[in-house]
Amino acid sequence: MHLTQREEETNYCRGETFQGMVEAERERQDAKWGNQGRHTRLFWLGILMEEVGELSKAIIECNGPANERELVQVAAVCQAIFEYKLGKRGGVE
Repeated sequence: MHLTQREEETNYCRGETFQGMVEAERERQDAKWGNQGRHTRLFWLGILMEEVGELSKAIIECNGPANERELVQVAAVCQAIFEYKLGKRGGVE
Protein backbone atom coordinates (compact mmCIF):
# COMPACT_ATOMS: atom_id res chain seq x y z
CA MET A 1 0.00 0.00 0.00
CA HIS A 2 1.39 3.40 -0.97
CA LEU A 3 0.89 6.18 1.57
CA THR A 4 0.44 9.82 0.65
CA GLN A 5 3.02 12.27 1.98
CA ARG A 6 0.48 13.50 4.55
CA GLU A 7 -0.18 9.95 5.76
CA GLU A 8 3.56 9.32 6.04
CA GLU A 9 3.98 12.54 8.05
CA THR A 10 1.14 11.49 10.35
CA ASN A 11 2.77 8.08 10.86
CA TYR A 12 6.03 9.76 11.86
CA CYS A 13 4.25 12.00 14.38
CA ARG A 14 2.32 9.31 16.28
CA GLY A 15 4.32 9.80 19.44
CA GLU A 16 6.37 6.64 19.00
CA THR A 17 9.86 6.45 20.44
CA PHE A 18 12.68 7.48 18.15
CA GLN A 19 14.05 3.93 18.19
CA GLY A 20 10.64 2.54 17.27
CA MET A 21 10.32 4.98 14.39
CA VAL A 22 13.79 4.07 13.12
CA GLU A 23 13.03 0.35 13.27
CA ALA A 24 9.74 0.90 11.41
CA GLU A 25 11.65 2.85 8.76
CA ARG A 26 14.22 0.03 8.49
CA GLU A 27 11.40 -2.45 7.91
CA ARG A 28 9.94 -0.14 5.25
CA GLN A 29 13.35 0.15 3.56
CA ASP A 30 13.87 -3.61 3.55
CA ALA A 31 10.37 -4.17 2.13
CA LYS A 32 10.99 -1.58 -0.58
CA TRP A 33 14.60 -2.40 -1.52
CA GLY A 34 15.12 -5.99 -0.36
CA ASN A 35 18.52 -7.23 0.79
CA GLN A 36 21.03 -4.40 0.47
CA GLY A 37 24.03 -6.33 1.72
CA ARG A 38 25.69 -6.17 -1.70
CA HIS A 39 26.29 -2.40 -1.48
CA THR A 40 29.84 -1.14 -1.22
CA ARG A 41 30.86 1.36 1.42
CA LEU A 42 30.97 4.06 -1.26
CA PHE A 43 27.42 3.25 -2.37
CA TRP A 44 26.23 3.38 1.26
CA LEU A 45 27.93 6.75 1.63
CA GLY A 46 25.98 8.02 -1.38
CA ILE A 47 22.69 6.83 0.11
CA LEU A 48 23.52 8.44 3.45
CA MET A 49 24.56 11.76 1.91
CA GLU A 50 21.36 11.89 -0.13
CA GLU A 51 19.33 11.47 3.07
CA VAL A 52 21.44 14.07 4.91
CA GLY A 53 20.82 16.47 2.01
CA GLU A 54 17.06 15.96 2.33
CA LEU A 55 17.29 16.59 6.09
CA SER A 56 19.29 19.76 5.46
CA LYS A 57 16.66 21.01 3.00
CA ALA A 58 13.84 20.30 5.46
CA ILE A 59 15.70 22.17 8.22
CA ILE A 60 16.39 25.17 5.99
CA GLU A 61 12.74 25.26 4.94
CA CYS A 62 11.59 24.99 8.60
CA ASN A 63 9.38 22.02 7.73
CA GLY A 64 8.69 20.37 11.08
CA PRO A 65 7.12 17.06 9.93
CA ALA A 66 9.73 16.68 7.18
CA ASN A 67 12.52 17.38 9.70
CA GLU A 68 11.39 14.46 11.82
CA ARG A 69 10.80 12.16 8.85
CA GLU A 70 14.21 12.92 7.33
CA LEU A 71 15.99 12.59 10.67
CA VAL A 72 14.46 9.14 11.12
CA GLN A 73 15.51 8.21 7.58
CA VAL A 74 19.11 9.34 8.21
CA ALA A 75 19.20 7.25 11.39
CA ALA A 76 17.67 4.26 9.59
CA VAL A 77 20.30 4.41 6.84
CA CYS A 78 23.04 4.58 9.51
CA GLN A 79 21.48 1.55 11.19
CA ALA A 80 21.29 -0.28 7.84
CA ILE A 81 24.97 0.37 7.16
CA PHE A 82 25.82 -0.94 10.62
CA GLU A 83 23.64 -4.03 10.26
CA TYR A 84 24.66 -5.01 6.75
CA LYS A 85 28.35 -4.38 7.24
CA LEU A 86 28.35 -6.46 10.42
CA GLY A 87 26.35 -9.24 8.79
CA LYS A 88 23.26 -8.71 10.96
CA ARG A 89 20.94 -8.64 7.93
CA GLY A 90 22.78 -10.70 5.38
CA GLY A 91 25.64 -8.30 4.56
CA VAL A 92 28.60 -9.52 2.60
CA GLU A 93 31.48 -7.47 4.04
